[in-house]
Parts: sequence; structure tokens; C-alpha cells
Amino acid sequence: MQKWLLAVTVVLATMVGFTAQAESLPNTMLFTNLSGQEVEWPKELPGKKTVILLAYKRGQQSAVEDWVAQMGFSPSDNFIQVLLMGRGARFVKGMIDGGLKKAFATQEWQHRTYTIYQKAAVLNKPFGISGTKQMQIIVLREDGKILGKVSGAADAGKIKQVKSWMK
Repeated sequence: MQKWLLAVTVVLATMVGFTAQAESLPNTMLFTNLSGQEVEWPKELPGKKTVILLAYKRGQQSAVEDWVAQMGFSPSDNFIQVLLMGRGARFVKGMIDGGLKKAFATQEWQHRTYTIYQKAAVLNKPFGISGTKQMQIIVLREDGKILGKVSGAADAGKIKQVKSWMK
């Protein structure tokens, strides 16, 4: 029984360590926010450490909004929200971005919102993410070091973890 408990502890510690494992972005990336500003990631993100809320599907936007609310984010905080849509959505980019600009009516919110019309791999690969079934939360330092990442809906444990990476 003790050997089994020790084995489970080692596995859990390894899993937690993997989630918070320090990785780095291989190079800089250039994306345009809803305000039309071209921003060089990670150097020009809002803070020395930035929370990236990454959604792949329209249905995941409510989870992003829940994270924003539960973290208590305002437009002046060090976070961005990213909607990563497939390349096919570029044909309706004007309509999507126009609707989002109405939803995020202030410049401050538009500065914090990105729509990216490329394959998921454009962000999944550098962030070490597989799949698009759940939204992702990444804490990124301005030098490109990934301080940690979690996925899915906000809960007390995940929020505590993200806040610890932001310290």
C-alpha cells in the first residue's frame, strides 16, 4: 500500500511539474489586436507577465468571459484574450471582428482582444498545446518564457495556480 501511495505521489508530482514546466517561445510572433495595432509577442504584451486566454471555438468564449470575471480582470490588467479561428473564417473576418468590436466597445478592451485567422498550430505548437477541445490559459513572461498553462473552465484551483504564476 505504501509503495502504491508513493508511486501515485510521484506521478502526481510529475504531472503538476509538467504543467508548470518552464518552456519558452522559439521566437517572436506578430499579431494584430481588434484596435488594429500590430503587436510583437511576447515583448509588447501588456506586462512583464501576461495571462493569455486562448479560445478556439465560439462556444469557448463564455469560458473566457468566466475566466475574466473570476480573475477580476479589467482592461488595465496584464491579460489578453485570443480567439483563434481557422483560416476559412478569414472570409467573414470583417463580420466577426465588427461584432467583437461592438461587444468590446472601448479601446482598452479592443487592445486586449485578438482574432487570429490561422491554423491552431500557429499557437499550439509554440505553446506546447495539443488539441482545441478546451480553451487554454497560458502565463507568458515578456522574454518568452512560459511560466505555466492550464486548460478548461475556471475553478478555484486553476485560478489559484494562475495567480501564483503571476506573482
